[in-house]
Amino acid sequence: MKARQEPARSQTPAPAGRPKRTPKGAGPPAGGPMGAGHMAALQRTVGNGAAAALIARGGHPEHQARHGHPASAGTVAAVPVQRLFKSSKSGKSGKKGQTSDSGPAPQSSAQAAAHAAPSVAVHPADDPLRRDELKFPDPLAGGADRFADLLKNARKSGGSEGELRVLADHELAFKRFLMNSTDEPLEEAIAIRNGFISKKSLSMRSSTGELKGQLQGEVNRLRTELDKRKAADRSQKMIPGQREQRVLHALRSGGDAPVLAPEDLPVYHALKGRAVDWTKLHDVQAMSLILVERRGAEVAGRERDAAGERFAKSPWFAPYKDAGLTVENMLADTHRHLLNASALMTNMQFGNPAEASSTISLLTGGPDVTFKNYWETRSSGGQAASALRGSREEHLGYKDALNRTHGKFQNPAPDDNHDRFNPPDPSLLPKYAALMSRNRPAGLPAYGEAAVHWKPGLRDRITLTPIDSWQNGVGGARGVTGSRDLYPLLAHGPEQVVRLAVAEATDFRFDPEMKSQVASGSVNELQEYFEAQIHGPLNWSEVDRIVLHRSTWTQEQKTHLELFARKYGLDIRVETH
Repeated sequence: MKARQEPARSQTPAPAGRPKRTPKGAGPPAGGPMGAGHMAALQRTVGNGAAAALIARGGHPEHQARHGHPASAGTVAAVPVQRLFKSSKSGKSGKKGQTSDSGPAPQSSAQAAAHAAPSVAVHPADDPLRRDELKFPDPLAGGADRFADLLKNARKSGGSEGELRVLADHELAFKRFLMNSTDEPLEEAIAIRNGFISKKSLSMRSSTGELKGQLQGEVNRLRTELDKRKAADRSQKMIPGQREQRVLHALRSGGDAPVLAPEDLPVYHALKGRAVDWTKLHDVQAMSLILVERRGAEVAGRERDAAGERFAKSPWFAPYKDAGLTVENMLADTHRHLLNASALMTNMQFGNPAEASSTISLLTGGPDVTFKNYWETRSSGGQAASALRGSREEHLGYKDALNRTHGKFQNPAPDDNHDRFNPPDPSLLPKYAALMSRNRPAGLPAYGEAAVHWKPGLRDRITLTPIDSWQNGVGGARGVTGSRDLYPLLAHGPEQVVRLAVAEATDFRFDPEMKSQVASGSVNELQEYFEAQIHGPLNWSEVDRIVLHRSTWTQEQKTHLELFARKYGLDIRVETH
C-alpha cells in the first residue's frame, strides 16, 4: 500500500498500492451475503469475536464517551474466548496389509508445525496446496500394480521415452490430486502406496525398486500436505485471542508479567519497553501490534536464514565477501542500520494552499487535526480498492474492526463486487508510511510532492512488510513483522532497496555503483520501499519535518506550513528538495 497521500480533498495518508491499477489474479466470487447470524457463526468457528465486542463498547477512555461503556483491563481479561481451531482426522487406514514396514521417517518441518503449538499465522512458504471445491482423482486409484503394468508396457512399446511420458502424465495428475479440498482421498492414497511398498512378493528388479522409491516419495509428499493442512487449520490466522488479551492486560497494568505463560513473556518484554501508552490505544490496535510481534518472533530464525542466503547469492554482495566480510556480520550490521538510521515517511498530495478543499488546507485547520486513513475518507492517492485493502488488513489482525459482510476471510484474490466491509469505527484501521533511506529525503514524489517525516518515536507502534502489503505472498501483508524484527525486509524486500541498506551500513566502501547513484541523485528515482503500517491516532505532534519536492505550489506550501507551525508553536522543519 503505497505511502501516498489522498487527493487534495482528503486528509488521509495514502495507503500503499500502485496508483489506479487493477489487481492481478482476481479470482471468482468468494462467499456470499453474511448477516448478523452468519457473522456470529463465523466468530465462533474462526475467531473468538472478543475484538468485535470491544469495538462495540469502546476499548479505551477516548471511546467511552462515544460508546457509553468503559472497557477496563479487567474487562478485557474477562472476555470469553471461543474455541479457535477445528480438529482434523487422524488419517488411520485400518486396512490389513496397507501399512509401511519402512519404519518412522524423520520429522519434517511440516510435521513439526502440525504438532507444535498453533502458530499466529501460517508462513506463506508453508501453505497447503488444497483448493476449495477441487476434487481430482488419485492417479493410482486403480491400484499401484496397475500403474506398474502401465509403466512396463510403456517401456516395451516406446522404450525410455514411452516410460517418461507415462511418468510425466502421472506427475501432473498427482500434483492436481494434492490440491483436493478434502483430506480423506489423500489418506486413502497413502494406504494404497504403502500397500504396494510393503509387498514382500515383489521382484527385486531395478524398475520395481525405482517404482517403490517413487511411491515412497509420493507418500512423503502426501504426509507433508496433510501436515500443512493440519497446521493451517490450527493457526490463529491473525485473529486476536486470549493470549493477546492477557499480554495487553499485563502491558496496561504496568508489570503484571508473572501471570503470563512462559511462551508469552518474550513478547511482553519486547513490547513493554516501547514508547507506547497502551491505555490510549484501542484494544484492536494494541492487539494487532501484539499479534504481529508474535508473528515476527515465530519466523525470525527462518527469515534471518533466508536473508543470509539472499546475500550470499546476490552478485552485488561479492565485493563484501572478497573483502573478508561474513554474511552473518553484514546481516547484523544492516539490521542495526535499518533500526537506527532509516526514516519513516509518508508522501502526500498537499495541493494548493489557496484552495480550502486541498489537503494542506484541511490538515492545517488546527494543531489537533488528525491524519486520516482510507476508510475514513474512502479516497486514496494510491488505489481505492476496498476489497483488496480489507482482505490484506485482515492479515494485520483487524478482522473484527473491518467487519467483513461479504466474501471469504483473508481472500487472496478479492473482488469489489463480492468482498465487502463495513467497519463500525473506521478510525481504528491503520495508516501507511514507508521505511526509507535517509538518502531519499523526498520519499516517493510520484505519489505526493510532500514527504512527511515522522518522529522516530512513532516507530514503536508500527509494523512492517517487505514490499507493498497489497501483494500476495511473503512480501505483502502475510509477511508482516514487528518494528524490531527486520530480517524479513532483508529477505524479501526490493533488491535495490536492500542493496542500498547494505551499502549504507558500510559507508559505501564496497559498492561504488550505489554510492554514485546517491551522489547523482538517481537513487531518488527508485519507486520501491519497505512498507510501514501505523497503528493508532496520528496528528501533528508526530511530525518531525516536511520535505517538499518541486511542484507548482512549492513556495506557497512552504510559507503556509511555516506560518502554521509558528502560529501553534509546532517544532516542524519545512525543507525543499
